[in-house]
Amino acid sequence: MISIALLDPMRDGRGWAFREGEGHGLDEVNGFAFLSEAYQATMPGFDG
Repeated sequence: MISIALLDPMRDGRGWAFREGEGHGLDEVNGFAFLSEAYQATMPGFDG
């Protein structure tokens, strides 16, 4: 099974976010609030 979580199309100063809204939603598998958290989980110290 593969899940898909779509990011909020509006990026703010904290980066791309998983928020509930029309056409986008929460990351229900990992519970990430921001895409940057996924990068940190796979490569600690990543700052890109």
